[in-house]
Amino acid sequence: MNNDEIATTEFQIYPNPAQDRIFVQFSEIPSQGRIEMMDLQGRLLKSENLTNTRSEVRIDHLPQGIFIYCILSGKEILKTGKIVVQR
Repeated sequence: MNNDEIATTEFQIYPNPAQDRIFVQFSEIPSQGRIEMMDLQGRLLKSENLTNTRSEVRIDHLPQGIFIYCILSGKEILKTGKIVVQR
């Protein structure tokens, strides 16, 4: 995937707030796609490869709270945001 393709790739991450899982949906799968989830102190809590245009990511091991996610293609950050986990 080149830079033009990355710029036009659309993402959806849902639901937010979430309970035990989130879905990451792409218009096109990024090369070496991965999601990383961190706490607000920046500690990496989860890293998972994204291999489909719609990937399920289990987050039931995370406590209730606010977390930062990064969507990556290789080492390039494509998108960052916050996910709220509510139980």
